[in-house]
Amino acid sequence: MKTLRSKYLLIAIGAFITVMISFIIAGFFIYQQQEELLDEQQAIYEKQEAASELSDALNDVFFRARGVYAFQSALERERLTEALNRYQSAIDRYSSMELTGQEELLISDLTRFMDDYVTNSLPTAIAFADAGDFEGLREFSQSGLNISVNDFVSYTKEVERESEERLDVVSTQSIESMFSSFLLSLLITGILMLVMIVILWRLIASMIRPIEKLHMAATDIQEGRKPDIEKSDRNDELGVLTSSFIDMTAFLQLNEEELHAQNEELMAQQEAMHEQQDQLAATLLETQETKGRLELFNDLNRVLSSTSNRYKFLDEMIQYMNRLYAFDQMMMYMADRSAYSAMNVSTEKIHQILNAPLRQDESGLRVRKRLARPEEDSLDSAKSFVYDLTAEITGASGELIGIFRANRFGRPFEENECEEIEGLVQRMSIAFERLLAFDEIKYSKELTQDMLDNMTEGLQLVNPERWLVQHNQALCRLFEVEPSKDEKIVCDEWLVRMISRVNEEEEMRAFFEAAIESAFEGTRSIRYTLKTEDDSLKVFDVYGMSVYRDRQWTGTIFVHRDITKDYEVDKMKSELVSTVSHELRTPLSSVLGFAELLLTKEMKPEKQKRYIETIHKEAKRLTNLINDFLDLQRMESGKQDYHMEEIKMNELVMEVLEKVNIPSSHALVIRDEMENSMIKGDRERLTQVMTNLLNNAIKFSPQGGDITVRLCADQGKASIIVEDQGIGIPSEEVDKLFQKFKRIDNGENRKIGGTGLGLAICKEIVEKHMGNIFVRSEEGEGSAFHVELPLIKENQSYTIAAEDTILVLEDDPSLALLIADELKSSGFSVVHHFQPDRAVEALANQTFTGVIVDIMLGEHLNGWDVIEQIRQQPGNETLPIVVSSALDADLEKVQRYDVTQYLTKPYPPEKLSEVFKKK
Repeated sequence: MKTLRSKYLLIAIGAFITVMISFIIAGFFIYQQQEELLDEQQAIYEKQEAASELSDALNDVFFRARGVYAFQSALERERLTEALNRYQSAIDRYSSMELTGQEELLISDLTRFMDDYVTNSLPTAIAFADAGDFEGLREFSQSGLNISVNDFVSYTKEVERESEERLDVVSTQSIESMFSSFLLSLLITGILMLVMIVILWRLIASMIRPIEKLHMAATDIQEGRKPDIEKSDRNDELGVLTSSFIDMTAFLQLNEEELHAQNEELMAQQEAMHEQQDQLAATLLETQETKGRLELFNDLNRVLSSTSNRYKFLDEMIQYMNRLYAFDQMMMYMADRSAYSAMNVSTEKIHQILNAPLRQDESGLRVRKRLARPEEDSLDSAKSFVYDLTAEITGASGELIGIFRANRFGRPFEENECEEIEGLVQRMSIAFERLLAFDEIKYSKELTQDMLDNMTEGLQLVNPERWLVQHNQALCRLFEVEPSKDEKIVCDEWLVRMISRVNEEEEMRAFFEAAIESAFEGTRSIRYTLKTEDDSLKVFDVYGMSVYRDRQWTGTIFVHRDITKDYEVDKMKSELVSTVSHELRTPLSSVLGFAELLLTKEMKPEKQKRYIETIHKEAKRLTNLINDFLDLQRMESGKQDYHMEEIKMNELVMEVLEKVNIPSSHALVIRDEMENSMIKGDRERLTQVMTNLLNNAIKFSPQGGDITVRLCADQGKASIIVEDQGIGIPSEEVDKLFQKFKRIDNGENRKIGGTGLGLAICKEIVEKHMGNIFVRSEEGEGSAFHVELPLIKENQSYTIAAEDTILVLEDDPSLALLIADELKSSGFSVVHHFQPDRAVEALANQTFTGVIVDIMLGEHLNGWDVIEQIRQQPGNETLPIVVSSALDADLEKVQRYDVTQYLTKPYPPEKLSEVFKKK
């Protein structure tokens, strides 16, 4: 027998093999065609690339040759040689490819021309250029050489263009081929789909139609009709199924009457058993209902007497009332609408009930019978009446405190049910009053605690039995403990915790023990300071007073108040008065004293001038002091204006150095290691910062020494570092240095004037520029103030490698800045010195790549003296030295001191870089 499965598998396998073979043949054909086009396209692209490379190389040869004619530079000759090598590589590559006859002719002509050009024409032209015979060179070029060169360049460009056109043609053919292949694949797919449709149609005719006939026959049997079905001559599963179905139909018809009789007898027995079962179930249900109602009433009593949460109470009451009386809808709510619970009531209906006004003219329990509304009646067509029950829950004084509403569809309320519900409602009133009282007490307690927790002062209440009965969160934060939920806490535990956190332990213990021991009149207080990890000052006042209730002492309340800011303000006021009075009185005394001398005495003109200069200096000092106060006031009030512009930090530093008076006791050194130091800022305010830092460096290094200004960059920030070798700052004072009116209190500083406002102003200005200012210092070793400002992104700077450093000895800041910019652009870092003897000392102790010296430096040493001392230092005998001077060269000294280069001002700055690059 040939089964349906084997027939379906044969058809499916045959169709699959046909589809796969068709797609493999089509795919192989498309793949071969695309491979041929890609190979051709790759060959044309490589030839085009080689032709382009040959054209560029040929252009480069002629361009470099003209550079040799024009500049006669050894560098240009080297580049010409590199260009000839590149040309040779390009023509070798092009010649190795498969060429057409025309392309082979081009290569042959080009090879002959270039051989002649390299062997004859180029040496001849170079000879003319070396001899300075540019007229002869021009005639030689016009003799036909330039024309030949231009022809070959144009011809190579033409070959390159033809290659591009051929590449476009091949690309177009590739696209057309892919489109043809797509159409072919589409056609094959359509044919295969048509074949599959035919096969599926035959399968449907062979399998589905016999099954439909069997289904119709089964429906006829089910509805009592004679089935219209005949035996099939098919030799598969459907034929066997049809035969079996016909046999089964005949068997059922023969036994139908016997089965019908047996079924009627069984139905009668089943009805008798159901009647007995219903009687037993009714008896058992009555017993269980009685027991269950008693249990429900016991649970309900527990809810009425013990539940303290109004929401939980209402929910549980709804559940128990429903279990007792099987309401269809039910709702219970407080009279003030603060809480409610409902069952089977829509949200819209709940809002309607809660928003309706209360009727004060009705009370007690009421039952109303009414016709069911359409939406209620649709629940069950047999229920046409609804019974509504309403009960007001009133308090002991008769006020309304709650409402209970419920209804049942088609089931009236019995008299005994109404009596039970009315008794429960009366008990509910007691529970409602207890809930309201509990909520009021809880609300009052929470309100009191919230008020205490929102206080900024720490509060604690201790009863006579030494229990901590009340405290707030401020107290917990003060002594770093978690808030406790306990009603009472052993006060001794808190006392130990508090005493361990303060510096005045014994005084604190004695104060608390005395205040807790017994009642007292008035208030008692003590001031204490907290122990902190960072040694910061935290000052508190705690005062206590006795608490009475009904004239009985119930405990002692303590209030902890943070007075740190008040303490610091008082201290600051005292310091401000002391500082300002000293700073104002000193210059005023000088002004008044010298002015009085000028008014009352006759004196020589030079003495008068000196006194007037002193008055001017002290008046200027007073003006600066007042300006500092005004600047700080404007900054703190947010009224300080900033005019932002693009600024080069090295230029700004040089401008400040020109204005600041550096005494002879100090040596100024500038280490410029930053390239493109462009920032965005207020020039006037940043000048104020740099001036302040330089003046501080001078003022706080009274014994003299180096003042080093270093410019560098790191991670998108410009860093300006001002270092001195002065008295330094104690480590414990560093964090307080930028506070207003803060001055370091040591013996050295007391001799140095100042208001303590300068660094506070600097910090404010730098932070307004989105920057940072900090100090690194060691007492007795000097200080280094760091200012970091964000660089403009498109001009991000970097720090130049420190191993290539040039020392510049130049007393003109503007020229020194120009020299530094040129050297930094060539990769050198720069160290500026303005004092000759300090520069000589630096060269003896450090390693430099070279030195730039001006001849006219000062009164004590000139440039030649400095160069002589440098040459006498071990290791600096061959150090490159460049003289930058406005004087004419002294050839005898140049030779004697082995000066590398003598540049007479003005000169192109790039000559400096060329000198050191050669070295």
